[in-house]
Amino acid sequence: MNRKSLKALLNNKSDISWIKSKCQDNKNIKWVYVCPFLKKDWEIGISENGYWCIGYGDHIHEIIEEKEGFFFVVLLDSTFEEVYQTIIAGLRQADLPNNVIFTFPFDEILLSAIRIPSSWRHKAHSWISNGYPETERMILALSNNDKQDPVYLRWRKNRFRNIFDN
Repeated sequence: MNRKSLKALLNNKSDISWIKSKCQDNKNIKWVYVCPFLKKDWEIGISENGYWCIGYGDHIHEIIEEKEGFFFVVLLDSTFEEVYQTIIAGLRQADLPNNVIFTFPFDEILLSAIRIPSSWRHKAHSWISNGYPETERMILALSNNDKQDPVYLRWRKNRFRNIFDN
């Protein structure tokens, strides 16, 4: 599932309980509630445009660009499993299929956290160390975009080892 198919799914479901709010550009937009925003007084949902969003008060913020993943970095205070289970439970409550989770911006959240010089970087690294599949962009960010950095070289070596050993 991708954003385009998610948008089509949402627009074809007649039984969705849409919430109307103002988004970041102050336009009215509809979105569907999925779950609470773990440890915050916000809500996670999906906009009528097929973007995941944060609902707070009578506003929402759609996560449209990769750099906006920072809105979700506090999710890294929880384990990946906790976040995953919360979202899956919310999708079931909203009567949406489980595969909608494939559109959730996990990678963007981790990339945003890695790029913030704070404890968020360490929390993102913890998710990766605990089994979240890293991407080349994540490893490059952890290596300060240096392809000669030992972290990047080790990742590349292991990646190719996995390819050649199969």
